[in-house]
Amino acid sequence: TSDLEPGATMVISAPVGFQFQQDCRMDLGDASGTTNLQSLFPAVSSCTGNLETATIEISSFWEMEFYGFYIVVGNPSVTPGSNHWSIIIYDNGDAVRMAEAWIRGFSLQEILYATMVPFNPANAIAGEAAQNQVIVSFQLTTRLPRYQSQDELGATIIVKAPFGF
Repeated sequence: TSDLEPGATMVISAPVGFQFQQDCRMDLGDASGTTNLQSLFPAVSSCTGNLETATIEISSFWEMEFYGFYIVVGNPSVTPGSNHWSIIIYDNGDAVRMAEAWIRGFSLQEILYATMVPFNPANAIAGEAAQNQVIVSFQLTTRLPRYQSQDELGATIIVKAPFGF
């Protein structure tokens, strides 16, 4: 590892299904204030997204330090089976200077192992509705906010029956 001249490029590759905006410059920024890191992320001249890859061009001198940055990415509907990210840093001559090819990804908010168990699976008598208590069980992969003040849709679970019920 060593310092890099302006014009260095960082390429972030996300797992299949994640998506970066085509112009991701406004979706990228310094996150040193949210961590214990001291160094501000260097100035960026461009950020170009292409599906699960973002290419970021650095416009200032990039010293060998600890950095934190954020980038906005669109999540897939489920956590990918192969859930690893990579970062490759090229110097301004396009030679690879540093790389990390196996960054563990994060789990998405999903419902797993959903089951429904009916107490009365009988048909309804014509003109009458057969009442049926149904036990719904599932596992969440992330927490569900308790109050809507913590999340606009927090504390809401919607169970929707198929047409005809």
